[in-house]
Amino acid sequence: MLRWKKGTAVPSTFLFAKGIITQEQANCIFYTRVQIENNGKIISGAFKDNLGIRDLIKKRISTFTRKNTTLIRISNLFKIPKTESTVKKMKSVEWYLCLDENGVLVFKNHSKVERKDYLLAEMKSKEEFSLTPDTYTSLTAFYNNVPDY
Repeated sequence: MLRWKKGTAVPSTFLFAKGIITQEQANCIFYTRVQIENNGKIISGAFKDNLGIRDLIKKRISTFTRKNTTLIRISNLFKIPKTESTVKKMKSVEWYLCLDENGVLVFKNHSKVERKDYLLAEMKSKEEFSLTPDTYTSLTAFYNNVPDY
């Protein structure tokens, strides 16, 4: 067993090489991660949450069914930040978490993203993700890249 002196940081090469955490997790350690599961497939994205989105998701019913296959309207109104989003729409990204022009939190397929949307996060999946209608969809949010359920 390896031991480090108290107050000494664990070398990042050890953490990444041993698979303890990934480079992305280290870079996003203070971010909120939103995860959506539908029909056995999972997609997630991390972002700096200055709006209280994690807290709102944790207070709501997080399992539901819907008919739409291109978006999920998640919650009420948020104030859209005045600063420009650091997330840009990319051809290689299929799904986004965003605020629509009215400040509603929405999970959207790239085909539904509009110029007025404030993109919060690119959503990524290990396998191809799609929303299957009339099946249960669950929504969770964690802090610090660690599920807290």
